[in-house]
Amino acid sequence: MQNELINEIAKVNPNIILVVISGGTCSVTPVINNVKGLLYAFYPRQEGGCAIVDVLFGNYNPSGKLPATIPKDDSQIIPISPDFRNMVSRGVGYRWFDSQHLTPEFAFGFGLSYTTFEYSNIRINNTNAKVGDFIEVSFDLKNSGNVFGEEVAQLYLSTGKIIPELQMPLKQLRAFEKTGLNPGESKTIILTLSPEEFYIYNETTKSYQVPEGEFIVQVGGSSDNLPLKTGFTLSKAEVKPDLSVRNIRTIPTFPKAGDEVVFMASLINNGTAATSKGDSHIIRFYVDGKEVANYHSELIAIPVGGMELSCAQGLKGINWKAADGVFKISAKIEIAENKDLNVQNNICEAELQIPNGKVVPAEIVRIIK
Repeated sequence: MQNELINEIAKVNPNIILVVISGGTCSVTPVINNVKGLLYAFYPRQEGGCAIVDVLFGNYNPSGKLPATIPKDDSQIIPISPDFRNMVSRGVGYRWFDSQHLTPEFAFGFGLSYTTFEYSNIRINNTNAKVGDFIEVSFDLKNSGNVFGEEVAQLYLSTGKIIPELQMPLKQLRAFEKTGLNPGESKTIILTLSPEEFYIYNETTKSYQVPEGEFIVQVGGSSDNLPLKTGFTLSKAEVKPDLSVRNIRTIPTFPKAGDEVVFMASLINNGTAATSKGDSHIIRFYVDGKEVANYHSELIAIPVGGMELSCAQGLKGINWKAADGVFKISAKIEIAENKDLNVQNNICEAELQIPNGKVVPAEIVRIIK
């Protein structure tokens, strides 16, 4: 009925801008050729009205990209089996559209701006790398329009001939970055692919692994508009774990002054080999640079792509006692030399405000401030 109403109004006044407010994807195929513009607002919340007006009147240059694929109609939606298994084997979202050679109304990652962007000069830091190496993909992005704008550059990874010979999606989003540019301005963007970005799940070994072989990267503004393309190979190498620490948490979650605080964090293996029982898994927790607790276990083994929740003990059995204020919280992995693929992810930082606060990751704090 809404489609019919839009089309009837368009007969009277063709200068229609359609604003779709919906938590899910809605096909706009029946009306898209009869409206002058489309703003997909999803659920914009309390200030949504002001935000929509700013976009429509040009006070703000939109830079949003679709987090889903918009189909033309129901026939393009994957039929889901009762146990959901076919979603794994046949893919979902843009992977499904790729596998079925379907053209959606709007592709995953699509989004227009009041300016235009040009992509050029893609290159790889190491075209003959080894399994476990970090691959840097660089390219130039230029604002070729007349107003300031922000572009979300997207990198998709595909496979050529790989070992083991497992079937992979045609392409998969593996990195993206939002960049603001003035008219005529250019910037070199560098996106890094870690071993985790190459993971495939091997049903035979029941584990994740990084395959050897040929890989292709494509870069552009949406999954169906990837003007840059290049490739590289990964050859066999000694496998190593890559422990990283993330998600610092506390018990209680919202400490009050005088509470004894227990620190926890996620210990993740993003490498190419599992850790073993007998290996030292050590994390030290700090408050304003002073060690207050640590976690040490030689009883666990973390598989490739696996995670362990680490619950630290206070120094000498005494937990840190909370006080009012703002505190810098950090967790650091202690690991033997040459036993880790990447030491850059061995530290996690956050902020804790007491009272009425919980641990907030440092990257979120920077955005808020």
